[in-house]
Amino acid sequence: MENNDIYVSRVHPEDAKRLEQLTQPKSWDFQQFRKILIAIGMVGGGAAIPAPNRPDTIHLQGFRQYIDNLLTRTKTNGREHAQVVFVDAGRQSLIMSGKITIGSSIETRLDTTKEPGREKYQRRIGSLHTHPVNGISITTHGLSGQDYRTFLGDPEQQMMIVACGESTLMMVLKTSTTPNNLSRNAIDKRIKSCEQDYLESSGKHPLQKVVDFNKGVCMELGLTMYLANQRNRDLFTRVEVTK
Repeated sequence: MENNDIYVSRVHPEDAKRLEQLTQPKSWDFQQFRKILIAIGMVGGGAAIPAPNRPDTIHLQGFRQYIDNLLTRTKTNGREHAQVVFVDAGRQSLIMSGKITIGSSIETRLDTTKEPGREKYQRRIGSLHTHPVNGISITTHGLSGQDYRTFLGDPEQQMMIVACGESTLMMVLKTSTTPNNLSRNAIDKRIKSCEQDYLESSGKHPLQKVVDFNKGVCMELGLTMYLANQRNRDLFTRVEVTK
C-alpha cells in the first residue's frame, strides 16, 4: 500500500465518540441519517461513518421530492440531472441549495457553488443524480467509473445517490475504511483496474458485469452500497459486496 492510500483521520476524540454513538443503530430513519450527515459535515477533517457501524437499512424519504424532481426532468429530455447536498454548520442543517445541473444522456457535472453569504459555513456532504434508461449499460444499472472518480475525488462528499431509470435507486456511502487522501491519479488507477477486471471481462452477461463492477469498486475502496426499488421505494438496504 502506498503512503497516499492510508486513511488519515483528524477527528477530535470527542467528535469521534459522538459519531460512534450516533451510528450505533442498525436501521436509520431519515432523521437519524440527517443527524449523522450534519455531524460529519460539521466535524470535517476526515470524519466518516465508522465502518463497523454501517447500518443494514436507511430510510431516505427526506430526499424523495428532490429525487422525483430530477427524475421528472430526465424523463422529459433524456438527460442526466444532478444536485449537490450541503451541510450548513452555522445553522446545523442539511440543505438542498445546490443548483440543478443538466448534462447529456451519459454524463453530467456537479455545481458545487455554495449559497451566497454562507460559503464559510457550508460543506458538500453528498449528491443526487439520474441515469436515463439506456438498455443494459453501466449507467442504467449502477454507478459509472466517472461517478466513482468524482465521488472519491471529493473529500467532503460522504454519499452519492443515483436513480437508475425509474425503477432502481442506488447509494454509496464512505466509511472509516475509505481512503480519504488518494490523489486523482491513484483513484483513476484503481477505477481503471476495476473496469478492466469486471467490465472488460468475457463470458458474463452485461448486467452481471455491471453488478460485479460496482461491488468490486465498493470492496476495493471501503464503500458501502445500498439499493432501493419500486417495491420498497425509500428503504435502502445494504448490499453484501464481498461475495
